[in-house]
Amino acid sequence: MNREINKEELTYIFKRYTEKFIEEITNLNSRLELYDQIFDYRDEIANNSYFMSLVLSSFSKDIIMTLSKFYENMIRRKNSDYDINDYLNLCEKIYNSEIYFFKYSDISNKIEEHKKRIEEMKDVVNKLLVWRDKKIAHFDKEPFINRKFLIEEAPISKKELEQLKKIIIDILNTYSYAYSGKIYAYRHKSINNLDIKKIINSSKD
Repeated sequence: MNREINKEELTYIFKRYTEKFIEEITNLNSRLELYDQIFDYRDEIANNSYFMSLVLSSFSKDIIMTLSKFYENMIRRKNSDYDINDYLNLCEKIYNSEIYFFKYSDISNKIEEHKKRIEEMKDVVNKLLVWRDKKIAHFDKEPFINRKFLIEEAPISKKELEQLKKIIIDILNTYSYAYSGKIYAYRHKSINNLDIKKIINSSKD
């Protein structure tokens, strides 16, 4: 029989996973911004196209891998100890307990709302995990033989990746604010167009 987790344990688990998820999504958001900036400067960096293609490829793979971790347990068997659905279940467990925890805002209708939003993205999540499993994590037969396989079988757009990211940010903001009264920017202050411009200018010297 599972023992009850006390307030101190629930608080520690909630704070630890909130901090970890905020760290992960902040890094992901920064990589998405840098990807867009590099792509916007693609004409200016044409002479370094091979180098930049490697950079963009690395960003793409990292973005897919990181987003996949957040939605890991949604489609298939439980592969990860915690994903965003488990985080919602934790928040629900805390809310349904007698612990006075979420004191800054009412989350009574938020958990089901967030679960519904995630469920509505199920097809997109499935395509994301197909890309992760068949292209990045493993050498699968189909995409190995047919380069267009994934584009045809699991087409996924940057807009859809952004939607998945925004759901995570909204979830983290909702429950971190309800607990601590804090909302996060989810971006590194040092990330700006000047970073890319400096790289481009230095490559011309």
